[in-house]
Amino acid sequence: MLQLALLFLLLPSPTHAGFDWGASCSGGNGTFSQDLPTAGETSVIGQIPTGKWSLTIKLSSLKDVDVQLFDMSDSDCPLGKALIAYSETPGCSRGLLGNNDGSAETVTYKGMSISYSGYYGVSGIPGKEFIKISGEVLTPLEMRAFAFEAGTAAVAYEWGYTQTSCCLGILPCGPFSFATMVEKDKTVEIGEIIVGKKDLRITLEAQSDVDIQLYDKAAAAVVTCGPDGKAIIGYFDGEDACKKGLLGNNDDGGEESATYSGLDFSYSGYSGVGGNLGNEYIQIEGVTNSVLNMKALGFAAGSFTVNYEFYESPPLGEVPTSPSIHWLSHKNNRRSRNARCQFTSTPSDTLIVRRGGPPADPAFEVLIFAGANNTTLEPSMISATITGKVAAEEFSGDPRGKEVDFTVEQYPETMFTQVVAKTSSNRFFLSGSFAANAPIGEYELCVSLVEPVIDHPDKQTRSKSCTVLIVLVNPYHASDLAHTSSSNLKEYVEGESGLVWQGLSDNNNGFGWDYDQFKYENLQVATDRLFRLHVADRGDLVTVSRHLTYSIGEDVCYGKWGGGSYTSGRPSGGYTCNNSPSSSNKCVTPDDWRDTTALFALHVAVKKQVQYCQCFVYAALLTSIGRSLGIPTRPVTTFQSAHDADGNRAIEKFFKVDGETGGFNPVEDPPTGDSVWSFHVWNEMYFGRTGGGEFTQERCRELGFSVRDSKNGKCADGWQAVDATPQELSDGKYQMGPASIKLVRKNVDDEGSDNEFVISEVNSNLHLWVKVEEGGGEEAYGEGVGYRLHLEKGFESDAWGDEYNTIGLQISTKKKGPISDECKATDDTKDCSKELDDVTKYYKAKENSGPGLPTKLSHRLKYDLPEGTPPDEYYNPVSGGSHRNLRRQRRAQEDIAPTITFGNLGVAPGSSSTPLINEPGHYYSSAHVRVNMTNTGTVSETVLCSIKVVALDYAGRNYSNVVHEESVTEVVGAGEKGACTMSVKREQYREFTATYLDTDLEALEINEVAYQLKFITTAIVPRTSQIYLNEQSKLICTPKIAYSTRSGGVVCEGTRGSTAISQASALAHLLTCVPQSGTSAAGYNDGVCTPSLNVEEECYDGGDCCGESCWARNGNMYELGGGGGCSLRTSAGMRMRGSSYTGAGAPSFGESICPSLVSNVTSLIASDLSSSCLDDVDSASCKALLSNVFCKDENYNRALVDCEEELRAETPLGTNNRPRCSRRTEAGCRCKKTWSFGMDDDDVDEVTFEDWSCGNPDGDEGGEWCDIVVGSCSTDDGKSGLAFGGGWDYCGSETTKIAFTAEEEMELFEELYLGEESGNLKVMSVAVEDRPHDHDDHDHDDHDQDDHENSRTPVPFGYLLGGLVGFAVVLFGAFWFCKIIKTKGSGGGKNLLSAEAGIELK
Repeated sequence: MLQLALLFLLLPSPTHAGFDWGASCSGGNGTFSQDLPTAGETSVIGQIPTGKWSLTIKLSSLKDVDVQLFDMSDSDCPLGKALIAYSETPGCSRGLLGNNDGSAETVTYKGMSISYSGYYGVSGIPGKEFIKISGEVLTPLEMRAFAFEAGTAAVAYEWGYTQTSCCLGILPCGPFSFATMVEKDKTVEIGEIIVGKKDLRITLEAQSDVDIQLYDKAAAAVVTCGPDGKAIIGYFDGEDACKKGLLGNNDDGGEESATYSGLDFSYSGYSGVGGNLGNEYIQIEGVTNSVLNMKALGFAAGSFTVNYEFYESPPLGEVPTSPSIHWLSHKNNRRSRNARCQFTSTPSDTLIVRRGGPPADPAFEVLIFAGANNTTLEPSMISATITGKVAAEEFSGDPRGKEVDFTVEQYPETMFTQVVAKTSSNRFFLSGSFAANAPIGEYELCVSLVEPVIDHPDKQTRSKSCTVLIVLVNPYHASDLAHTSSSNLKEYVEGESGLVWQGLSDNNNGFGWDYDQFKYENLQVATDRLFRLHVADRGDLVTVSRHLTYSIGEDVCYGKWGGGSYTSGRPSGGYTCNNSPSSSNKCVTPDDWRDTTALFALHVAVKKQVQYCQCFVYAALLTSIGRSLGIPTRPVTTFQSAHDADGNRAIEKFFKVDGETGGFNPVEDPPTGDSVWSFHVWNEMYFGRTGGGEFTQERCRELGFSVRDSKNGKCADGWQAVDATPQELSDGKYQMGPASIKLVRKNVDDEGSDNEFVISEVNSNLHLWVKVEEGGGEEAYGEGVGYRLHLEKGFESDAWGDEYNTIGLQISTKKKGPISDECKATDDTKDCSKELDDVTKYYKAKENSGPGLPTKLSHRLKYDLPEGTPPDEYYNPVSGGSHRNLRRQRRAQEDIAPTITFGNLGVAPGSSSTPLINEPGHYYSSAHVRVNMTNTGTVSETVLCSIKVVALDYAGRNYSNVVHEESVTEVVGAGEKGACTMSVKREQYREFTATYLDTDLEALEINEVAYQLKFITTAIVPRTSQIYLNEQSKLICTPKIAYSTRSGGVVCEGTRGSTAISQASALAHLLTCVPQSGTSAAGYNDGVCTPSLNVEEECYDGGDCCGESCWARNGNMYELGGGGGCSLRTSAGMRMRGSSYTGAGAPSFGESICPSLVSNVTSLIASDLSSSCLDDVDSASCKALLSNVFCKDENYNRALVDCEEELRAETPLGTNNRPRCSRRTEAGCRCKKTWSFGMDDDDVDEVTFEDWSCGNPDGDEGGEWCDIVVGSCSTDDGKSGLAFGGGWDYCGSETTKIAFTAEEEMELFEELYLGEESGNLKVMSVAVEDRPHDHDDHDHDDHDQDDHENSRTPVPFGYLLGGLVGFAVVLFGAFWFCKIIKTKGSGGGKNLLSAEAGIELK
């Protein structure tokens, strides 16, 4: 077997059916006969393999027999696609030839010219037909014959010498490889090397000490030495000439050579290459003239790999006489400098190389074959040129496949070195090398030959061949400015997937993205982005990185924020959205993009900007492009990211003060365009800035860097901020960067690199400008027209004292290393805190840090400061903490001592990190604000409280979307406590968040739905002129249907994360189902609660009157009964309500999900190239595919329960290949692949279970259990039927289980929360006071986010029931909390009462 392995690899052609194709490059011929016993039937004649040349097959029969030819590689035709075959039926069986009038015809198919005699036969004789294929057979073919009459056919065939570069002896054949093993002190046969192989090289690679042996098995050697032959290479401790090789017996085991039988043999020596035992080679120069046998001797046991390549020795008449150029793509792409740019689907003649490195280690080599007997060609006659296309500046979109105004520029001669060497009489190698700062991108490489004409020395012949050359940055070489550490290379160049952080400053997570930077089609999009740059400018990484930020927005991505449809219509300069399956003009909401490949493919299809993108998409695409080009690149998210439109390193917020209430109202059209984005994502690219001479040691010292950091001008080296999201014009274009992070931290501007903008993004001051409206308020702000700077000071951190509102908070990127299963989760268990790398301290010093002065004096914008204000007081730094006690200067009166201490501020539900649930009637859909206060004075004080609520996008815009305004007055007696409380209900903001349940409004797409509600709260004490001002935000979460979880959590649509909600609160609304007041409608389940339509099946007007609108039910595919109640679902009648469900099938209301699910499964099977389901449904690969689909893909976790009958009828699913999925629970559910359980508040004792396993971490008397994939159970609702949503189940046999019945749950809930107030639920939650430490308190590489996760959990708070009642509620909450844990509820958090402190402004 081992002997055959080498022979087989050297001679790869097998024998097929009646044909004998031989086993070498040589041509041949043959004949055989074929019986055709049955009239009207087809017989297989034989297989025709790829690689055969100039093929002719003749069939002769006395009977009427027709030739047929089929392509066996067409995936759409499992039995083959007919190329020659008569048929009256269109489809796979009707040939491209054979359906005319019966005469001869020719067709070109897959690059092959195929001719057919026609079914009337040669010279009109039926049964005498032929097939001819010119050139190479490029796809596997099968020849068949159809017998109109039974009989026998004679088949004659012939083919020519194989015209590949390997068979013609121009290029080596191979490399080939195989692996085997050897035992200690044993010899194993490797294989025989046949006669006629030229310049053979064999390498052996082993981890243990294994030696090569080589024997001559020529007849004479066998006669003399026996059947093993004579040793040419082989160690032997003796004098037997037959066993002791000519090589392998020297003293040091080093390299040696010898001539034997006219051939030159070279051997690495038994000590191995470079002294590495087990790594040996043999080189044989010349053409093998006898059979050689190779063996391996194991001085130590082990496995090893054999690699080899050789040249063929074709007959002289087959050797081409004309010169030819060979690009050696495979060899060049395996060079050490290029090994890590293995792009998939790269065309065979395309060269992809990296710049930098000495000429001794060239970037590429090209072989020039002079032709047989060519003696005139010399190295001086061979040269290479490189040219690049440069597009006109006004070009926009995709440059391929459309008319673009290009000019052609020469590659700089100083950046490219070429050397031509003659290696044999007719072989030349041209080697090319690039400078370390050579231009990158796509070019045309042409090699030209200029030869004198024999007998006419005054004339020349010219020939030229060209190919695509792509030059990349070389971060692996120290000479390249992008050179970086090995760990950076692995993560930021080679990492093909990553995370982009999104959310709010106190509620965020990482979301996955597949960068796919090593796909050739994506590399083409990357290189296209450089077409506007002059070739000479493409080597400067400062210029390249800056230009990329412009080109992505100009050509690839159409940005859209805020209102308007994301899936219909046509934006200015864009295309008309058409999301039908066959359309290429698709529009995609930004949240739905998950990988670069899909977006780039759409970009190429529409040949312009893809609709639509937002900052996180721009950053992910720039990451793909940067890594494709070889620049270390990563996405970086900044929470509370400032957009400083006027360049003064400050965010200007403008308010009008209500003259009656004193409330602060944001100005809807402020004088500047400043804003604060909830989060913003840009990129960092890693490279040095010393190459262009812009930074020197002297300049670095001038900027305040130490001697060490200034050495060689490296103070600006390293990570550079770049941003492809179009925000502000820079040099007349939407481009940004590269801003050195080191300079940003020093608050140093770098002209032309937008440092100023980045400094503002991460570290702006905050200025509050106020203008008193008519009607009063002058006692607080004085008289005058125009804005006054509040407190006549700027704030270096949040003016309200909230750490989570600080500009430039938690600047986040992914840590180096793999992504955990917890982070990959798609439900509310998703947690990427372990992957978070907080890089804030690299952008700025510890808060309060301050951004310093802006560079340009013209940007020091002032409005209407009070007279006498010192010129720079606007920018004076505020010392840490002192902003909490600032006093504004008062005119013409003495300060009155403050009497009100403003304490806790709570924005319920939950902590501030808990979002609002955008669902009609949901307990968490309403927000409640509470401002606590204490009167420390001796007289009663009147406090005027006001709130304004606006619905904003994530960029912090749309202050005109006013949701609610309210004012209340609270009188606080001397020495007493008080509070202002205000509420906002969903019906007040639903116009900005409408879903399909809001039947009277047009449903908004997820990116149209407002991102957050901002609560602007003001409290004024008129007597003392105290002012309390606060801003808080709540994320808006539209729940995904069918994502109910054991913890009672909610997974939000888009990329807004997930949240844990109080099970007791959710349970109350599911069971009490108090009808919403003032609603009416005509029918069941129409999205509006109609109390008269309530029924007893607990679905309440088809779910419309339920607190959660039956989403937990309909989300798991309940259907509605004729009476309007929730009836049981059947396998044949699954229904899905509404269009928000995005799982497998996603049918519209009233349609069965099974047809769509069957269609999806069929497509999955057809697209999986590794599966043989189309050929053999019982094969291992087919079973593996079905197991992956039905057992591991959560989109299909109910498929075998609900649609098995349809699947068996329409797909390969059958009895023999039906997968046995992982362990099922008692209710037939599937356990989650990974799940955890925490035994205490801090999850210190949390236990995690992997690989769909069960466990009993809480000692449940019912035995082992697990969190389940909800929807996967065999029950009608897809849940386990146990308590709290059925998101868990027991794994063992039936035992006594501890679980509450629905009645017990309701009784406990009423006892805890309702009592005598059962008709009017009044509970809320406020934030926990615990705050995580400042970012700089943590090491950059070891930053732990546990504080974020454990410090802001929701707790019940009876805020309207009074102090003692509220305290009793907390005690009952602790009791209820324990019961929840016992019944497999949420692990929960700390039972603490606190709130987020605001700032007291006096």
